[in-house]
Amino acid sequence: MSHIVHFMPVYFQACKGIIGGISVAASKQYRPQLGFSWALAMVGCGLLSTLHADSPRAHAIGFQIIVGIGLGVISFTTYFSVLAPLHVSSNAAALATFTFLRNFAQMWGVTIGGTIL
Repeated sequence: MSHIVHFMPVYFQACKGIIGGISVAASKQYRPQLGFSWALAMVGCGLLSTLHADSPRAHAIGFQIIVGIGLGVISFTTYFSVLAPLHVSSNAAALATFTFLRNFAQMWGVTIGGTIL
C-alpha cells in the first residue's frame, strides 16, 4: 500500500496534475477538490482491498487509476492551502519547505514500510 501512496500520486501529478490546477483556477476554491479527491482515494483503496489472485486485470488497473487520480489531486491541491495565507514574497520558501518535508516523509515511509514487509 505504501507504494501506491508514493508512486501513483507522482504519476498522476506529473501526467494529470493539470486537472487539479485548472479546477482550482476556474472555481477559485481548493477545498471541494480536496474533499472529492479524498473520497476517490478512499473508494479506490476500498476497491483495491477486494482484489484476489483470480481477479481480472482490468479491475486491478481501473482501481489503481481511481486511487491514483485521488492521491494525485490531493498531493497537488494541498499546495494552495499552504500558500494562500502567505505574502507572495514568502511563497518560494514555503513551497520549497513543504515539498522537501513531503518528499522526506514519503522517502522514510516507503523505506520503513518496505523494510517491514
